[in-house]
Amino acid sequence: MHPFVTMHKGELALRGVWLLWCCFMLALNLDEAWIVWHTPWLYPFGNSGPVAGLWYYASPGAYGTKLLLMTVWYSAGAFLCFRKGVPARVLLVLHAGVSVLLVLAMRAAVIY
Repeated sequence: MHPFVTMHKGELALRGVWLLWCCFMLALNLDEAWIVWHTPWLYPFGNSGPVAGLWYYASPGAYGTKLLLMTVWYSAGAFLCFRKGVPARVLLVLHAGVSVLLVLAMRAAVIY
């Protein structure tokens, strides 16, 4: 029997929503990497502005590192959506919690 057949419908729905979120964020990061790679003059790295003090805006290399880390992070989240068992559930919940904190922290850094 397939592992997802034995899963509770609510858990399956939450995993589906989280998979969509991870794929959406993954697409955003890949799109941003493509834009930065092909039009670096649009990004004033190291200049003044609301986000100039953040480490990943110091240089194109640092920004590329941030995009790579976020791509790996959301790829891991998408992978965890297909895993079954208690360790996978715990890791998926931790991944979701840390992801929400990361998004809020990045948003707060832009505002302040």
